[in-house]
Amino acid sequence: MILFTRSSRYAYLVWKGQVERALKKYEKEGDRKSYAECLMVMGQLYHGIKKFEQAQDYYLSALEIFKELLYDDGKLLAYYVIGLTNEELQKFTSAEEYYLTGLDLAKTRNDWEIAHEFALCLAHLYDLQGVETKVNDFYLEADSIKNSYL
Repeated sequence: MILFTRSSRYAYLVWKGQVERALKKYEKEGDRKSYAECLMVMGQLYHGIKKFEQAQDYYLSALEIFKELLYDDGKLLAYYVIGLTNEELQKFTSAEEYYLTGLDLAKTRNDWEIAHEFALCLAHLYDLQGVETKVNDFYLEADSIKNSYL
């Protein structure tokens, strides 16, 4: 669930309490998947108000549950937002690790649209760092992936 509202601050103020209640409910019920999905929403709320460290904590907690559940869709989303958050925190090595892991998982699943997105994220990340050879490599990989699923 991705929240679309008037503003990030508005979403945080309106939805935080509801998501916290949902977290308690799912924890009590033992519904680990829904609990992890709510952790991702909490991460989005904090990310939206630029509290990246708090967002990262929620995303990482969700990722651990998704790994336990062997829930690949959840893992892919978590790898993506953790990579983005690491970019915001200028933790480029960590962002690279999460993007590469996501790219590998997407390829393993033959999920070429998501693999394409991770390749673009890596190209952008290397561009931020001025690593031109890797920028070109990952843009070429993104093009190759895109051509394979069109």
